[in-house]
Amino acid sequence: PRTWSTLCYQLLMLPLGIFYFTVAVTALAFSLAIALMPLAEAINGRPSMVWWNDVSISLPLWAMPITIAIGLGLLLLTLHGARLIGTMHGAIAKHLLVRGG
Repeated sequence: PRTWSTLCYQLLMLPLGIFYFTVAVTALAFSLAIALMPLAEAINGRPSMVWWNDVSISLPLWAMPITIAIGLGLLLLTLHGARLIGTMHGAIAKHLLVRGG
């Protein structure tokens, strides 16, 4: 039974690894893009615009600190999510790989 559970664990690693990587990269890129948008606007000297249904949306100056706070908050949520995924993955590995007492 231990051999079969180890094989099951190995087969489970490919889809889980793809999922973990996709979620981590997407969440990190999204949160850092939001947090660093005001810096990009300051370097470029022009406002960053988001296009939504062929309408350009740019944030007013007063919204920039809020944007940074939201981006950093999303970054913290991303890191906590990664910790949660690691805990859940450890439980899966312990269940499938460690001999029960």
